[in-house]
Amino acid sequence: MKDMTKVKIVCDFVSGGTNPEGVKEIQNLGGCVRHLDGLHAKIGIVGKRLSFVGSSNLTENGLSDLGTNKQFQRLERSVVFDGVDPKVAVDFEQFWEAAAEITDNMKKSAKEAWARRLRHRAIEQTRKAKPALSDLLRHSPATLDSLGFHMMVCHELHSKDEPKLEKAEKELSEVNSVPLEAWWGQASVPDKGVFVDYTVHSGNDPKCNKLYRRDKKLWDDIGEGEDSFQALRKIKSYKGVQCKKKDEDILWSGFERYKKEVLSKNADWDERAPVWFLLSELSDYID
Repeated sequence: MKDMTKVKIVCDFVSGGTNPEGVKEIQNLGGCVRHLDGLHAKIGIVGKRLSFVGSSNLTENGLSDLGTNKQFQRLERSVVFDGVDPKVAVDFEQFWEAAAEITDNMKKSAKEAWARRLRHRAIEQTRKAKPALSDLLRHSPATLDSLGFHMMVCHELHSKDEPKLEKAEKELSEVNSVPLEAWWGQASVPDKGVFVDYTVHSGNDPKCNKLYRRDKKLWDDIGEGEDSFQALRKIKSYKGVQCKKKDEDILWSGFERYKKEVLSKNADWDERAPVWFLLSELSDYID
């Protein structure tokens, strides 16, 4: 539908059950969308031809047979009336009059709530399936985004700098009362995330250091600027997702292609400098 200027929708926009990007697309096509706290009814009127009331959301999984993710499908039922059912029409107008225009603050709240919903769903999926990283990268890169997966590639330290890093890691572990490792001078990395970490040794030989978790709410960094050290904790898996042996070569091959086709085309890119990015960016570059 390219023209939605005659479309009116009422939804609970900020609770996390409505995709704000979908609402934005409807608004861009001329549709009018309002917010009503706590609205859970599913009713609708299509011109003068029909109206309906039921349990199903207007989503792929809510409409059952259209759903692509069988895990989240529900058994739904709806009643469709020929023409406009008077009770449905009255209810819709009452909802419409009680609803509010969508504000910028609502958009911000909706975006945050939707992200929490996606993250929760991603955790449900991965804890049950315990998938390999490369499988998620091929089939569900958005799940990796919801879980905060990144890739970090650094060159090995000069031997004269290793004692300073070891000292910093010892201090971080003492300050935070847990065993921690560190990156040096990477103050721009996200405060929270999971990183697949690679070290490039002499001769461009990469070593996968597996998974590290970073969360500044749990573990404080130390230092400032180029002399800052970012706290990391090595982990075996995150929410069921593991970096398996087969993933190491697949991800690195993807990175080499990504480096050639994306990173190297940036005039400011320095191949010797550490680089980090959302792991999902490799989804188009792996076999």
